[in-house]
Amino acid sequence: MHRCLPFFFALICITNEIRLKNILLVILVTNMINDPAGIYQWFALNIPRPYAFNHTATFFGSMLLIQFPVHLFIAQLKIFPSIIRKLAYFACGLTIFSLAISLTRGAWLAFIIVGVTFILLEMNRKFLMIFICSTVILLTAAAMLSPLFLKTIKTCTDLNYSSNTERILMWKSSWEIFKDYPIHGVGQEMFFKAYNEQYISQEAPDQPGKDGNEGHSHPHSNFFKILSEGGIIGITAFIFLHGYFFRKFYRMYRLNNSRAGLIAFLILLGLQIEGLTDTNMNQVPIMREYWLIIGILLSPIKK
Repeated sequence: MHRCLPFFFALICITNEIRLKNILLVILVTNMINDPAGIYQWFALNIPRPYAFNHTATFFGSMLLIQFPVHLFIAQLKIFPSIIRKLAYFACGLTIFSLAISLTRGAWLAFIIVGVTFILLEMNRKFLMIFICSTVILLTAAAMLSPLFLKTIKTCTDLNYSSNTERILMWKSSWEIFKDYPIHGVGQEMFFKAYNEQYISQEAPDQPGKDGNEGHSHPHSNFFKILSEGGIIGITAFIFLHGYFFRKFYRMYRLNNSRAGLIAFLILLGLQIEGLTDTNMNQVPIMREYWLIIGILLSPIKK
């Protein structure tokens, strides 16, 4: 529950436009501190996968997936003065560039799908489309000057790449766990014990204890983690919970032309797509950020 508390905090406390403006402004400022920190790590400190003020580069990528739609939301809110909205568009550019240099492949895939979805839903907003497309092209071209960036792109479809090979083997092991415990799985946070002590493939490049590594605690996939730890009960609950929110956000957007509904839909879509190849929905910092933003977007605002 402590992952979800920011959701209820926002629903209860963000009740008028002044509070909405203040908290969104704080989020914008913190993001504009976090992203340049990652860019500084990449340029000045030669850190190949910058993480800014996050735990890892992968966490950084997940946070950036949440940030980008929020910046778009701020940029289109009439309650902000023109200078703040322009700053939000600039923050969009920082976010895209930071995402490129984070070398988080799952987040790249998610961002592309989120971008295409946004363009399909918002075809009538030509200026916004031109801005987003040109920003993506220019900043991606700049990031591609890095040989490591190009090398990482090539690994996305290389099944012989160690990270890809290990993921596939871990997913197969997760499926084996599910077949042995189909109803309730092995229990929450028990993938670590089951995988490393019994179900790990002998072909897996990263064996428990090798080079001081005690083993993996998740299979780099939300779906397979929940399937192996929660069985049919767990995966059904997961699908119904997020399916409800997907439907709610889409209906908010389609029936009420709600910008908040659209942004919430895109944030959830991005995290779920990335979650196919990375376990992000169990990470406390990511979930607190996610539920806070969702709570803000669903808050009953009174003028």
